Parts: sequence; C-alpha cells; structure tokens
Amino acid sequence: MNKDPNTNCDWCNDILLDYISGNLNEENNKKIQSHLSHCINCRTVFEKNENERLIEAKTNKFDFQKLRNRFIRKVILIVVITMISLFLITGVFMPMLFNMIFGHRNEVAARAFADAIMFTIPSAKIESFYSSQEIMSLKLSCKYSHNPYLPSNEIKLTIPNILGKINSSQDIYSSIVCFDEQANLGSLEKNKLQWVKMNKIGDISVCQAVVYFSSPISIAESDDFLSAINANRLYTWVAIDTGNIELNPKISSNWSWGFPMSMQKITDAGSGVTDGSLLTASKQFQREMQFLEKEGKYLGKNILEEIKAVNNYITDNGIKVKGVVVIARTNDLLKYRDNQLISQIDVVKAELDYQIDF
Repeated sequence: MNKDPNTNCDWCNDILLDYISGNLNEENNKKIQSHLSHCINCRTVFEKNENERLIEAKTNKFDFQKLRNRFIRKVILIVVITMISLFLITGVFMPMLFNMIFGHRNEVAARAFADAIMFTIPSAKIESFYSSQEIMSLKLSCKYSHNPYLPSNEIKLTIPNILGKINSSQDIYSSIVCFDEQANLGSLEKNKLQWVKMNKIGDISVCQAVVYFSSPISIAESDDFLSAINANRLYTWVAIDTGNIELNPKISSNWSWGFPMSMQKITDAGSGVTDGSLLTASKQFQREMQFLEKEGKYLGKNILEEIKAVNNYITDNGIKVKGVVVIARTNDLLKYRDNQLISQIDVVKAELDYQIDF
C-alpha cells in the first residue's frame, strides 16, 4: 500500500480532524499540509470539516449576558433565603426558644402586671391582655376600661430577658392614668345644685361615683352598703385604708390601693370571676398582694416598695375600707345623701339609661 502522504487519502482522512483540532505534532502537520496542497478531494473534506467546527464553536460560545443574569438571580435568591432565614430565626425560632427558657418568668410577670392594674387603677376592668416574647424582651400590653361609658385605656410594659425586671425609670407608674384625672362632675356634697340635677334624672339614669366614707369601715359594712345601693359589682372597686403610707402616683384622695369585686385572670380577660361576697374578694386580694411582694421586681422599684409597705400595714391593722368606686342607679345613691356613713360623693359620669338592669 502506498504510504506516501501526498497520495494516501485514507491516511489523511484518519487524522484530518486531529489536524483541525490542533492535536498533531509538527511533523504530521507538515505532511497533512503537503497532502492538502496536492489533493483537491481531501482539501474539500478539510474545508467542510473546518467550517463545521467554526460554526459549532460559534454556537457554543459563552453568552456572558445570560451568565451575568444567572449570577444575579442566584445572588438575589441567596439574599432572599438569608433574609427569610434571619426572620425565622429572630422572629420565630429565637422567641420560641426564649419563651421556653423564660416561660415561668413570663407567666409570673404577666400575672403581676395584671394585678398591679387591678389594684392601683380604681374600677379598672381588663378588656384584653396581650404578651409577646421577643429576642431582647417580653412585651406586655393591657387594655382596660373604668366603666362602660368611657373609652378604653392601654398600658404597656417591657421586661428585658437578661435582667428579668424593668428599670425604675420604666416603672409601671409612668403609664398609669389616675382615676382622678378623669373628667369629674364635682362633689354632690359641696354643690347643692348638682343634687337638684341628679334628682331630676334619678329614675332614668345610672352614674359612676366615688363614695368616701366618714371613717374606714369593715368589709362586712362595705358589703352591706354595696348591697343597699344595688351596685354593679363588675365595676365596683374598693379602696383600702393604707394609713399614712406615701402612695404613688399622688392623687387628690391619696388612695391608690384597693381591689375589684370581680377578680380577673389574664387568660380570661373580659370576664371577671364575680363573687357575691366582698370578704372573698378581700382574701383573694391579700393572697395576690403576697404574691406581688415576692414577684413585684417585674413592676419596678417604686411599686415594689409600696407593696411591701401596704402588706405590712394590712398585717398590723387588717383591711379597712375608706371608699368605693361604684356604678349604680342614681336614685339608689341619692338615698345616702345625708347618711352619716358617707362624707362625700363625687359623680364621675352620669348616663340616661332606663333599660339597664344590674
């Protein structure tokens, strides 16, 4: 067989693709080039293969625009996944973890917060209670009302996770709106004209009033008075005698500790546990005050000192009542206008309401 590269087309065709790809050594390259210069058929095959390789190379050329877009999409996807992961970690998983760690603390703090509202804000009835465990703190929020005729108020409290208590500068007292700051219609005892007005609507009206006793009376006497005026016990609040203890926030009547007739639980806000006996409510109050003395650190330094002072006074003197906040029919209150048991009656709000039935 003729092995001359110039005449051996089979040999040329066998290595032609390697030649086009540049995979041959210098010697074979020269042989191929020599053969192609003399052989028209092989040169035609060479040109055809070379063109196909060029087209293929052009087709397979990198599309940098697509590559850049693909890279940007991957970056955006990574950022979105990272943000979602951070949100889940910081907004869901970490709070859940902290809630497990501080679960008991959270329950105690919420209970103390609710007690402080019921015991320091006259006639406050809890309408809703909300708690939110976050990474750095526990957020507590309580909505309450003084009576059905006034808009609701809201108090918020933040308890850091690390310290487990609030600073004195964030004391719960900074959020409390005193009862005496509400619009007051004035003392019936001092304003004779007010009595005349109330007499005219006595049969068809209901009012919220602050009743001051001439001197502190017993729980039993207070219970008898509430029964006599048919008070709405859901909004009845009893102010206890605290002697000469300096109370905060300072209000004109100088009493800011007491308890509602209807004790409430934060898990069942809006539906207090009504009991017909004021004595039962007073015993519940004493138990909760002992609890607050132990756990009052969550409420702030100022209120904790007051709790201890009030508990000491109750231990030494028992519970005496020096006033009540009530909602009752106007006529029932008017009966006590000249009663020696009463020193003063202040009407906070009066409403025409001949359908309400306590």
